[in-house]
Amino acid sequence: MNLTILEPATESILNEIPAANAADVNKAVARAKAAFPAWRRVAPAERARLLRALADGVERHTERLALLEARNAGKPISGSSSSFQSPVWNTLPYGVSMISALPS
Repeated sequence: MNLTILEPATESILNEIPAANAADVNKAVARAKAAFPAWRRVAPAERARLLRALADGVERHTERLALLEARNAGKPISGSSSSFQSPVWNTLPYGVSMISALPS
């Protein structure tokens, strides 16, 4: 079964995505629990590097992400663009700097 995502402004189909059920959620939770021990062993500097890469990816694709969010939520692109920049640029660099300060 799929969920149909409609663009509010035009009511056209923006995308179709698979619907998740309780079994899918349970599988995802089990995978996350299984992955956690390995993630816990990742050094703080490597975690910081990965988070910086995430922020860089968001920055590189901000225009595309903003357009998709504007189409999905039916809001202006200017508002969509700021919704991607604000959390990334206000919170993530601070978190990365704190992680970087931790001993390895």
